[in-house]
Amino acid sequence: MLEKMAESGAVPLALQNRPFPTEWTIGYYAGFMLVSDSRASGMGGISSIPLSEIVALLGLYGITDMDERETWVRMIRVLDAAYVTHYAAKQKADQERRSR
Repeated sequence: MLEKMAESGAVPLALQNRPFPTEWTIGYYAGFMLVSDSRASGMGGISSIPLSEIVALLGLYGITDMDERETWVRMIRVLDAAYVTHYAAKQKADQERRSR
């Protein structure tokens, strides 16, 4: 689909400027995506990923070094905070659009 957009020259600006994970960040991103589905959601929106889910992921990956575990937790929480903020802004915009 992206190739067809590129051929036609109709690639949205958001896709033109999208970030690409680097070699050292791809693992954190993959881990984030794996545990992202474990977040709670309801009428008020979505919650952050529980720490227990991140710890379970680290066990699954066999990460036992405390410094490395701390880095993983920090990286996943940064990704999660960005996602929750983006999701909340999108929900607010959608709600405002519907109320017009």
